[in-house]
Amino acid sequence: MRLFGRLLPEMIRYVPNALTLFRFACLPVFVWIYGWQAPGFAWKAALLMWFATWSDLADGYIARKYNAVTRLGQVLDPLVDRAFFLTAFGAYVYYGTMPWWAVAPVVGRDVLLIVASAVLVGSRRGEVQVLRSGKWATFVLAWSVGFFMIGVRFIAWPLYIVGGALYLYTGCLYVVRYFRARRARPAALRASTGRPRSA
Repeated sequence: MRLFGRLLPEMIRYVPNALTLFRFACLPVFVWIYGWQAPGFAWKAALLMWFATWSDLADGYIARKYNAVTRLGQVLDPLVDRAFFLTAFGAYVYYGTMPWWAVAPVVGRDVLLIVASAVLVGSRRGEVQVLRSGKWATFVLAWSVGFFMIGVRFIAWPLYIVGGALYLYTGCLYVVRYFRARRARPAALRASTGRPRSA
Protein backbone atom coordinates (compact mmCIF):
# COMPACT_ATOMS: atom_id res chain seq x y z
CA MET A 1 0.00 0.00 0.00
CA ARG A 2 2.84 2.38 0.80
CA LEU A 3 4.41 1.64 -2.57
CA PHE A 4 1.10 2.32 -4.30
CA GLY A 5 0.78 5.57 -2.34
CA ARG A 6 4.18 6.67 -3.62
CA LEU A 7 3.49 5.61 -7.20
CA LEU A 8 0.03 7.18 -7.44
CA PRO A 9 1.23 10.82 -7.67
CA GLU A 10 3.69 9.83 -10.39
CA MET A 11 0.97 7.97 -12.31
CA ILE A 12 -1.44 10.92 -12.03
CA ARG A 13 1.14 13.22 -13.66
CA TYR A 14 0.63 11.34 -16.93
CA VAL A 15 -3.19 11.39 -16.87
CA PRO A 16 -3.78 14.93 -18.23
CA ASN A 17 -1.49 14.42 -21.25
CA ALA A 18 -2.99 10.96 -21.82
CA LEU A 19 -6.47 12.50 -21.95
CA THR A 20 -5.25 15.16 -24.38
CA LEU A 21 -3.71 12.52 -26.66
CA PHE A 22 -6.90 10.47 -26.43
CA ARG A 23 -8.89 13.51 -27.51
CA PHE A 24 -6.58 13.95 -30.48
CA ALA A 25 -6.98 10.26 -31.39
CA CYS A 26 -10.77 10.80 -31.39
CA LEU A 27 -10.50 13.24 -34.31
CA PRO A 28 -10.38 10.74 -37.19
CA VAL A 29 -13.07 8.66 -35.46
CA PHE A 30 -15.28 11.74 -35.19
CA VAL A 31 -14.80 12.60 -38.88
CA TRP A 32 -15.61 9.03 -39.94
CA ILE A 33 -18.74 8.76 -37.75
CA TYR A 34 -20.03 12.19 -38.70
CA GLY A 35 -19.42 11.61 -42.40
CA TRP A 36 -21.36 8.37 -42.11
CA GLN A 37 -24.36 9.94 -40.30
CA ALA A 38 -24.48 13.50 -41.67
CA PRO A 39 -26.55 15.40 -42.52
CA GLY A 40 -29.07 13.36 -40.56
CA PHE A 41 -29.42 12.69 -36.84
CA ALA A 42 -25.72 12.31 -35.98
CA TRP A 43 -26.13 11.33 -32.34
CA LYS A 44 -23.03 9.10 -32.21
CA ALA A 45 -20.83 11.96 -33.40
CA ALA A 46 -22.52 14.29 -30.90
CA LEU A 47 -21.84 11.88 -28.03
CA LEU A 48 -18.19 11.65 -29.05
CA MET A 49 -17.95 15.46 -29.18
CA TRP A 50 -19.46 15.81 -25.71
CA PHE A 51 -17.22 13.08 -24.29
CA ALA A 52 -14.15 14.82 -25.72
CA THR A 53 -15.37 18.09 -24.19
CA TRP A 54 -15.64 16.57 -20.72
CA SER A 55 -12.17 15.05 -21.10
CA ASP A 56 -10.84 18.53 -21.89
CA LEU A 57 -12.20 19.87 -18.60
CA ALA A 58 -11.02 16.78 -16.74
CA ASP A 59 -7.40 17.00 -17.86
CA GLY A 60 -7.17 20.65 -16.78
CA TYR A 61 -8.76 19.92 -13.41
CA ILE A 62 -6.45 16.97 -12.71
CA ALA A 63 -3.37 18.92 -13.79
CA ARG A 64 -4.19 21.79 -11.41
CA LYS A 65 -5.40 19.70 -8.47
CA TYR A 66 -2.43 17.31 -8.45
CA ASN A 67 0.19 19.80 -9.65
CA ALA A 68 0.63 17.74 -12.82
CA VAL A 69 1.11 20.67 -15.19
CA THR A 70 3.85 19.94 -17.75
CA ARG A 71 5.42 21.96 -20.53
CA LEU A 72 4.19 19.35 -23.05
CA GLY A 73 0.66 19.67 -21.76
CA GLN A 74 0.73 23.47 -21.90
CA VAL A 75 1.65 23.30 -25.59
CA LEU A 76 -0.30 20.19 -26.61
CA ASP A 77 -3.66 20.88 -24.95
CA PRO A 78 -4.54 24.15 -26.75
CA LEU A 79 -3.25 22.79 -30.06
CA VAL A 80 -5.48 19.72 -29.77
CA ASP A 81 -8.45 21.94 -28.85
CA ARG A 82 -7.84 24.09 -31.95
CA ALA A 83 -7.41 21.03 -34.18
CA PHE A 84 -10.64 19.49 -32.88
CA PHE A 85 -12.67 22.64 -33.45
CA LEU A 86 -11.21 23.41 -36.88
CA THR A 87 -11.88 19.85 -38.03
CA ALA A 88 -15.37 19.75 -36.57
CA PHE A 89 -16.44 23.12 -37.98
CA GLY A 90 -14.98 22.24 -41.36
CA ALA A 91 -17.16 19.13 -41.38
CA TYR A 92 -20.24 21.14 -40.30
CA VAL A 93 -19.85 23.60 -43.18
CA TYR A 94 -19.12 20.81 -45.67
CA TYR A 95 -22.23 18.83 -44.74
CA GLY A 96 -24.44 21.90 -44.32
CA THR A 97 -24.99 21.50 -40.59
CA MET A 98 -24.07 25.14 -39.95
CA PRO A 99 -23.81 28.16 -42.27
CA TRP A 100 -20.29 29.36 -43.09
CA TRP A 101 -20.97 32.88 -41.80
CA ALA A 102 -21.69 31.52 -38.32
CA VAL A 103 -18.55 29.39 -38.32
CA ALA A 104 -16.18 32.01 -39.80
CA PRO A 105 -15.61 34.16 -36.65
CA VAL A 106 -14.82 31.14 -34.46
CA VAL A 107 -12.51 29.57 -37.05
CA GLY A 108 -10.83 32.94 -37.67
CA ARG A 109 -10.18 33.31 -33.96
CA ASP A 110 -8.51 29.89 -33.84
CA VAL A 111 -6.36 30.53 -36.90
CA LEU A 112 -5.21 33.85 -35.43
CA LEU A 113 -4.25 32.21 -32.13
CA ILE A 114 -2.40 29.40 -33.88
CA VAL A 115 -0.32 31.93 -35.81
CA ALA A 116 0.31 34.02 -32.68
CA SER A 117 1.35 30.92 -30.71
CA ALA A 118 3.74 29.84 -33.46
CA VAL A 119 5.36 33.29 -33.54
CA LEU A 120 5.66 33.39 -29.75
CA VAL A 121 7.15 29.92 -29.44
CA GLY A 122 9.44 30.47 -32.42
CA SER A 123 10.80 33.69 -30.96
CA ARG A 124 11.26 32.04 -27.52
CA ARG A 125 9.71 35.05 -25.85
CA GLY A 126 7.72 33.31 -23.18
CA GLU A 127 4.39 31.58 -22.97
CA VAL A 128 0.75 32.43 -22.37
CA GLN A 129 -1.20 30.62 -19.69
CA VAL A 130 -4.51 29.03 -20.64
CA LEU A 131 -7.50 31.09 -19.50
CA ARG A 132 -10.15 29.23 -17.57
CA SER A 133 -12.80 31.36 -19.30
CA GLY A 134 -11.44 30.06 -22.62
CA LYS A 135 -11.99 26.50 -21.41
CA TRP A 136 -15.59 27.29 -20.50
CA ALA A 137 -16.14 28.97 -23.86
CA THR A 138 -14.88 25.82 -25.57
CA PHE A 139 -17.17 23.73 -23.36
CA VAL A 140 -20.29 25.76 -24.22
CA LEU A 141 -19.45 25.79 -27.94
CA ALA A 142 -18.89 22.05 -28.01
CA TRP A 143 -22.29 21.42 -26.45
CA SER A 144 -23.94 23.80 -28.88
CA VAL A 145 -22.47 22.13 -31.96
CA GLY A 146 -23.44 18.77 -30.51
CA PHE A 147 -27.05 19.94 -30.42
CA PHE A 148 -26.68 21.10 -34.02
CA MET A 149 -25.68 17.56 -34.96
CA ILE A 150 -28.82 16.07 -33.46
CA GLY A 151 -31.05 18.79 -34.90
CA VAL A 152 -32.05 20.50 -31.64
CA ARG A 153 -31.48 23.99 -32.99
CA PHE A 154 -33.66 25.88 -30.50
CA ILE A 155 -31.02 24.92 -27.88
CA ALA A 156 -28.02 24.94 -30.22
CA TRP A 157 -28.32 28.55 -31.42
CA PRO A 158 -28.57 30.27 -27.99
CA LEU A 159 -25.68 28.19 -26.67
CA TYR A 160 -23.65 28.92 -29.78
CA ILE A 161 -24.24 32.68 -29.51
CA VAL A 162 -23.23 32.74 -25.83
CA GLY A 163 -20.28 30.41 -26.32
CA GLY A 164 -19.16 32.17 -29.50
CA ALA A 165 -19.23 35.60 -27.83
CA LEU A 166 -17.20 34.31 -24.88
CA TYR A 167 -14.86 32.51 -27.29
CA LEU A 168 -14.15 35.70 -29.25
CA TYR A 169 -13.74 37.69 -26.04
CA THR A 170 -11.14 35.27 -24.66
CA GLY A 171 -9.45 35.30 -28.05
CA CYS A 172 -8.94 39.06 -27.67
CA LEU A 173 -7.53 38.49 -24.17
CA TYR A 174 -5.11 35.92 -25.55
CA VAL A 175 -3.89 38.31 -28.25
CA VAL A 176 -3.23 40.99 -25.61
CA ARG A 177 -1.30 38.46 -23.53
CA TYR A 178 0.75 37.37 -26.54
CA PHE A 179 1.88 40.94 -27.17
CA ARG A 180 2.68 41.43 -23.49
CA ALA A 181 4.70 38.20 -23.43
CA ARG A 182 6.67 39.30 -26.49
CA ARG A 183 7.56 42.60 -24.81
CA ALA A 184 8.25 41.13 -21.38
CA ARG A 185 10.78 38.52 -22.48
CA PRO A 186 13.45 40.91 -23.88
CA ALA A 187 13.01 43.19 -20.85
CA ALA A 188 13.58 40.25 -18.49
CA LEU A 189 16.71 39.24 -20.39
CA ARG A 190 18.11 42.77 -20.20
CA ALA A 191 17.41 42.91 -16.49
CA SER A 192 19.15 39.57 -15.87
CA THR A 193 22.24 40.50 -17.91
CA GLY A 194 22.41 44.11 -16.77
CA ARG A 195 22.49 45.37 -20.36
CA PRO A 196 20.96 48.77 -21.00
CA ARG A 197 18.27 49.15 -23.59
CA SER A 198 19.72 50.20 -26.92
CA ALA A 199 18.60 53.49 -28.43
